Amino acid sequence: MSTPSQKNNSNNSALKPRQGFAMYWDFTAQAPNAGDKRKIQGMVQASSEVYALARVKRMGFKRPQVRVNAMQTLSSGFGWIVRSDFDLRDKARLYETLGKRLQRDGSLLAALESAQEYLQDGRLKGAVAILAAQVNDGQPLHASMQTAGFSLRDSMVVRALSESGNAYQAFTDLAAEARTRYQRDTALSSALRMPILMMIGLYLALPAFFLGLGPKIIKFFKRLGTQNTNIPDSIKTIYGLVDWVNGNVQIAALIYIALGLGAIALWKSSIWSTLALKIKAFRDLSLKSEHAAIWSVYGLMYAAGIPGQDICTVLKPATQLKSTAEALARMSKRLAAGSDDRDAVQSAGFPKFVVAGYRAARDSGSLSDGLKSFTAMLNEDIELLTAQTKAWLQLMSLVIMAFAVLGIFYVVYYPIAGPVLNSL
Repeated sequence: MSTPSQKNNSNNSALKPRQGFAMYWDFTAQAPNAGDKRKIQGMVQASSEVYALARVKRMGFKRPQVRVNAMQTLSSGFGWIVRSDFDLRDKARLYETLGKRLQRDGSLLAALESAQEYLQDGRLKGAVAILAAQVNDGQPLHASMQTAGFSLRDSMVVRALSESGNAYQAFTDLAAEARTRYQRDTALSSALRMPILMMIGLYLALPAFFLGLGPKIIKFFKRLGTQNTNIPDSIKTIYGLVDWVNGNVQIAALIYIALGLGAIALWKSSIWSTLALKIKAFRDLSLKSEHAAIWSVYGLMYAAGIPGQDICTVLKPATQLKSTAEALARMSKRLAAGSDDRDAVQSAGFPKFVVAGYRAARDSGSLSDGLKSFTAMLNEDIELLTAQTKAWLQLMSLVIMAFAVLGIFYVVYYPIAGPVLNSL
């Protein structure tokens, strides 16, 4: 079995989405098999039409034609918002179907072709089309998966179990792992939904105030002739800003857009992650979520007969926390040097609950089954932590909303009611 470093030099590394300016391109091409006249449809990411055509040809397809997929390009922020994997719900459904077909000695190609009917993720549909064409051309299943853009760890599991005649089990296990990850990610995103929607609502309300309500209030002041009476300086400053915005709409629009893009960049950057990790609730949730994902995949790959040091090398790029990546790197080095795996885990710098969980899994007699139990317990902890975090975020959202309402009252109602009441 080739090593991860060798595999990273394959087509897969060239076809994986990368962060940076790029567009998504739908392509149509002829199958690599000279006797196959079918048209293959798929999707690639590239910065220009020339590079898109080159990527399609690199897959072995002939006479490619490409066109920009505007919706996918916009949803990816022109390449700056990159998802590390396909839609997990679609991916779990695909793997489960493939596992069932292979278990019943069904046709893999027929299963791949039927997948086009129920998959919703455009990237995954394109990858499946490429995968089907590669398999039909006689390429090994695991190599075809890498060419199509599936993750290295998925292809390694499929290869290892295919060599022992259990390819169906690989897809069944990968489907279960993807489904668990989807449920975990959904729970995490639901906890953040209310604060995000509230901040988006406040952001969208700014133009309504500065271009709509604010100028009307200024006109009201001018009609009363009391625009400078009993109004705090802070409110005068805000309405002075309203005047400036209406006198410099184009500049203000650029600043408004820049604020939105800056907020998105901050959300996606490591700065936000670093700040969030200083809060204990977020730190515990992030830590256990990451290790639940890591050790479930580790157990899956270990059951497929993949060496521990290779598993660590494959998992390291998928980590979100720097401390986890460093611990995996140290563990890989120690395993490669011949250390006992329990000692390697303990000296790598993992949290205490990971060291204890791994030792318990190893002592259970079956490391892969023990790690399944360990990650199941972590997922239970994640459910509790998610509920606690969600309750905390809801409380913070209500507090912020209360301050927002008071701010609106102070800026909008007080300047109108104050002078009127004083004139009575």
